[in-house]
Amino acid sequence: MRCTRKKIRTIEGRMQATHTNLETANLEATNGDEAAAGGRDQHTRRPLVAMLVWVAAMFVLATANPFVWVGRNEDRCETWSEREIPYYQPSAAAILTAVAETPTYIVDDLPGGMHGVAIWGHTLLMKDAQVGTMIHESIHQLQFRSEGVLPFAARYSSDMVHGLYAGCSVGEAYLAVRYERQARDVASRFPASILAVLGERNGSTVEEELWMLRHIGPIQVVEQAQR
Repeated sequence: MRCTRKKIRTIEGRMQATHTNLETANLEATNGDEAAAGGRDQHTRRPLVAMLVWVAAMFVLATANPFVWVGRNEDRCETWSEREIPYYQPSAAAILTAVAETPTYIVDDLPGGMHGVAIWGHTLLMKDAQVGTMIHESIHQLQFRSEGVLPFAARYSSDMVHGLYAGCSVGEAYLAVRYERQARDVASRFPASILAVLGERNGSTVEEELWMLRHIGPIQVVEQAQR
């Protein structure tokens, strides 16, 4: 009988130790999930903060120049907006590769009514963004790489200053920036057959199109579109 009671006490002790270990494991798993979620949130906040700094810097560089508001002539805005700019036509494969390789964050809201923003090495897209916006922002990523970040920023702000000096509103000056005009032009001529492969005609979201592109691969998407 003593032996049986001893065995029972031993078994109860083991069960209690097992229960304690399970509770510890669950607590560690919960803490790990919370830490991972916190890390993801922090990782998402970093490009968002960088984007806000980028937009603010561009606006300040363009509008804080005291010479911008001297001798404004609204008649020159149309001439400035329609000026000749360098032709830019990256291949569809290069654009899709930039889409696939660039860390992209799907967000609920962006300032100023924007649907997408490209900063060096990161892209932010609204949930309801169209695939054309995704292509547009990826073209900016290619411009960053070919021009260099500092030359890109200098020319971007310089174009804003010239547009404002020519009498354009802030919105008109933004649309007249050479890089914005190039991105709009390239995105407007992007092959519809490639968009069909990504699923745009089926009403898929930009997040689904990103997944599809990364799952199939940029080169394979182009090859499928050409068949």
